[in-house]
Amino acid sequence: MRNFISTVLVLAVTCLTVDLSVANSKITTPSEPRDVIIASSLQPYVFEFHGLMYDSGIEINYGSLVMIRFSSDMRSRVLGMAWGMNHNTTLININSRLFFSLSHQERRLLIFHEMAHDVFNLHHGSIGLMNTPMPKHVTKGMVDSYIVELIKHIKNGR
Repeated sequence: MRNFISTVLVLAVTCLTVDLSVANSKITTPSEPRDVIIASSLQPYVFEFHGLMYDSGIEINYGSLVMIRFSSDMRSRVLGMAWGMNHNTTLININSRLFFSLSHQERRLLIFHEMAHDVFNLHHGSIGLMNTPMPKHVTKGMVDSYIVELIKHIKNGR
């Protein structure tokens, strides 16, 4: 419960201070976050996502705060939640009770999905990566094809 309250407080403060003209802009200007907190078990997936975007020539504006962490206060069937969508932040909670039971490819899909919400403001169903719920069988080829589709989608101006 303490994690949930902390997240709500951070989100409330962030919402009060965000410049909505920048947050709602389709043009992203790379910026350096002031604070970065990424749970160590999530770092490989976040860094892979960043590397794939960078290698494709897509610069990401993470906003002034990056917090990607585990939470045990999530509903039992919710894998993750992106709180920073349409704001100048990247705030993602991952369900700690479910994450470690996922395969490597399911973890990739989950983190890439939540990152796409927060850094590209994508909605459910907009592209394959954003479909819910997570498919029963997730393969490397499936996740890789979703990434290719995401890159094309971003480069084509959504």
